[in-house]
Amino acid sequence: MPSSNGGFMAPLGLELIPANNVLWYYNTANFNDPNSPSYWYWKTELVIAGRVATINRVVLCYRDLGIATPEFIVNYSVSSDSNNPNTVQTLTTPITIGTAAATKAIFTLILGINVTGTNFAVGIFRAANAGPVSITNLRIQGAIEKEF
Repeated sequence: MPSSNGGFMAPLGLELIPANNVLWYYNTANFNDPNSPSYWYWKTELVIAGRVATINRVVLCYRDLGIATPEFIVNYSVSSDSNNPNTVQTLTTPITIGTAAATKAIFTLILGINVTGTNFAVGIFRAANAGPVSITNLRIQGAIEKEF
């Protein structure tokens, strides 16, 4: 018995998702989704117990797929002393990455920020239709400063 192409003349190479009498598919050739936002969060960086750290620089490596305007996010906890519970703080920084030429080369963006606290969780948020984003590497740099 010959193989079936699901009623199509040739194999599509796509995953077809039936919904409401329509066939949907994921466009994996374009990293800019015009309908849905996307986000990436990296693991929480734990600081030595009882110590406070400062992030003063973030090194972000990305593939140039065109101009994009995501937001860089840092979630962290702060406490004024050991008797007060931690509160969660968020720093959001809009950034622009990529070029109109979309060279597909890997570029590096260095963000100078100043955040002091513990338990840093960094991420990138791309709104719907905010441009193609492909992160290849992210590194936070800073120093451990003082005890609580």
